[in-house]
Amino acid sequence: MVERRNHERHTANRYLGVYDQKTDMLLGCLVELGTDSIHIIGKEEYRIGNVYRLKLDLHEEIDNSRGLCFTAKNVSSEVQDDGVLFASSFQIHNIDHEVERRISLLIESSAFNTNLVEQSG
Repeated sequence: MVERRNHERHTANRYLGVYDQKTDMLLGCLVELGTDSIHIIGKEEYRIGNVYRLKLDLHEEIDNSRGLCFTAKNVSSEVQDDGVLFASSFQIHNIDHEVERRISLLIESSAFNTNLVEQSG
């Protein structure tokens, strides 16, 4: 399956936890973030097509907030070469303009490197 993105994703250079808002359970560690998508590595495989309410925990305050909350649909989930971890990509849905602005501020912060992730499709 070829994943298509409308916006660039940026690679995180530090651990940022991604949680299920309902259960507060850690789903995985942020790998890449864009204003329309998120890519995580975690110990569980998530069902493709399921929609999640996610919370991205921030180490530093971004615009008076230490977390970003949004709804995202799982579009891919693959076991990694180690056979233990799973890589999952989520498409962000109906994002609030304020959250999108905070994501952009986060991408510009020290939590991300300046190199862009290569585009696909």
